[in-house]
Amino acid sequence: MRVLIASAPHADTFGYSMPPPGLLRLGGALEAAGHETLLEDLAFRQAEGSLGSGDHIFQKAAEFLAAQGPIDMLGLSVMGATLPAALLIAQHFRALEPTTPIVLGGPGASAIDVALLERFKAIDVVVRGEGERTLPNMLRRMAEGRDLVGVAGITRRDLDGRVIVEADQPLIGDLNEVPPPAWHLVAPLLSYKEISGEDEGLVPIDSGRGCLDTAPPRSGKAKPDSNGARWTSARQVSASSSASESSAARSAQYTNTADRAGDKAAHVGSAH
Repeated sequence: MRVLIASAPHADTFGYSMPPPGLLRLGGALEAAGHETLLEDLAFRQAEGSLGSGDHIFQKAAEFLAAQGPIDMLGLSVMGATLPAALLIAQHFRALEPTTPIVLGGPGASAIDVALLERFKAIDVVVRGEGERTLPNMLRRMAEGRDLVGVAGITRRDLDGRVIVEADQPLIGDLNEVPPPAWHLVAPLLSYKEISGEDEGLVPIDSGRGCLDTAPPRSGKAKPDSNGARWTSARQVSASSSASESSAARSAQYTNTADRAGDKAAHVGSAH
């Protein structure tokens, strides 16, 4: 299937100075599952001037996404601060592409999944928590022409319009099983650096997920502990660091994703 995933726009300097780490990993997982994947960082597009300014940016963003050509699904990733923008973009996109399914995910959507589907008809499905397994499972069902009944990790509507909360998707026990970030789907890191105006560029490196109060195990294993913390192996972190070097980035932003509550944790350190 041909899938477009996008992060909602915002004007935060830190946000548009580097690509969205969650979508980079999700893009890699979708490609590994055999889907043609497009990724749009709308914060980057806003910063470079492609979306204009003022209230019209939401309509422009929807038009920009629709111009990517026929797609089988649009996925919008949101934080709490970008949820209103994403909802406006979804409504404009629905007017342009009335039959394309629109899926919402990310830390700004997981905890209010039912309310979102009850109030905003433009949204078809909410993916709760980690999406690297949930979204490929859902797309496989769609490609087979089957319904979404029983797909773990989603909240959806049934044929009568009632909101259905499916079972949770279990946490990914070993983060080393997650495909590497799809760097080729976003603009070169030097472009982020130029737009941000910073002296050095940043690149996100996913070093772990879960409770930030838990230190990484000395064994290097990535299994979850009692607090749900999971850590990427040193080898995979090193591979991501090498990717950043090849992309001409001089700073690495190490991130940890708190996914049990559907929240993204902020950075836990930086390396130069």
